[in-house]
Amino acid sequence: MTSKHEKLTAADVSYLTELLTSERCSDDALNVHQLRGFLWAVISSPAALMTQDWLPMVLGEVKDGEEPFDSQEELDQFLRVMLKFYQDAQQQFTHKTMQFPAEYIYSEDPELMQPLTDWCEGLLIGHDWLEDIWTESSVDIDLDDGSSLQDTLDAVLAIITLFADIPQGLAESEDPDTLKAKLAFAWEPLLSTALLEYAQIGHELRRLAEELAKLYARTGRNDPCPCGSGQKFKRCCMP
Repeated sequence: MTSKHEKLTAADVSYLTELLTSERCSDDALNVHQLRGFLWAVISSPAALMTQDWLPMVLGEVKDGEEPFDSQEELDQFLRVMLKFYQDAQQQFTHKTMQFPAEYIYSEDPELMQPLTDWCEGLLIGHDWLEDIWTESSVDIDLDDGSSLQDTLDAVLAIITLFADIPQGLAESEDPDTLKAKLAFAWEPLLSTALLEYAQIGHELRRLAEELAKLYARTGRNDPCPCGSGQKFKRCCMP
C-alpha cells in the first residue's frame, strides 16, 4: 500500500469510527482503535504484506450479498481513508516515534482506558493472525548480551499483553501496587519503547530473510549450502 502521504484528519477518524461500528460491517469487524493496533502489526510483519492480504481482517466476515459498500465511490473513499491510517503507522515507525491520540490514556477507570486497551488488543489480533509468518521467520538468533531475539520478542509481547488487559496483569503480578504505580507515571514511554522494538524485530527479520534469499540465489547446485550444514546446496536447502 504505497502512495503520496496524506495527513490523517479528525474527519477521517470519525468516518471510519462510524463505518466500523455500523450495521454495514459484521460484528467481528475491528473498531477504529483496534484497527490502529492491527495496522502496527501489519507494518511490523517479518514478511511484506499486500493490502488485499490484511484488509478482510478489518471488515470482518462479510456474508454473500451483504457488502458494506453500495458503490465503487464508497469503496474508494474507504480505501483512501484506510491508506491514511496505514501511512500514519508507517510514518511513526520510520521516524521512531509513537504519537498516541489524546484519548489514549492510562486510567484505573476501564472506560477511560478502553481506547488504549483496544489498540493493544488490535495489535495482538494482528500478531496472532500473522503467527505462521513469525514462526517461519527464525527468531532464535543470539544477541550480544547472551539472550535471543525470541527472548526480546517475548518480553515485548508481554508488555503489550499487559496493556491489553491491565486487571489481569495486575492480578498476575507479584507486586501489583508497585506495578500500578509504575504504569501510572511511565506507561507511555514503556509501551512506546515496546511497540517500536516489536516493529524493529519484524523488520530485522525481514531484512535477514531478504539477504538469505539473495545468498541462495547466488549459490550453485554443487556449492556448500549457505545454512552451514556442510552438504551440497542441492541436497540441503535448495528449493
